[in-house]
Amino acid sequence: MNKKELLELIALGEGQNLEFKESFSSNDMRRVIKNTICGFANSEGGKILVGVRDDGSIKGIRVDNNVLSQAQQLGRQIDPHLNIRVEFIEKVLLIEVFRSSFVHSTIMECIS
Repeated sequence: MNKKELLELIALGEGQNLEFKESFSSNDMRRVIKNTICGFANSEGGKILVGVRDDGSIKGIRVDNNVLSQAQQLGRQIDPHLNIRVEFIEKVLLIEVFRSSFVHSTIMECIS
């Protein structure tokens, strides 16, 4: 995805298959993102744009290999594991979730 496509996607606004999240820095936010990933996989799939405010303005986030690895790990923290696509575009982390033929859960969250 290029910058123009990203801006067009943001212009659509949040909906059934698109979520904006301002940050990725806290455990609570990563938990929310993981639950969103799970929900998208159990429905039609979708995209999460991290670094975008609810109003569609780009806040941006810093991304390094550690953040990319943490984002990929979210799919492995879902039962059964999910393959997700992670991409960094113009200060925005794109997490793409594909529709799954399985029912997924974040059961690990219920244990703590």
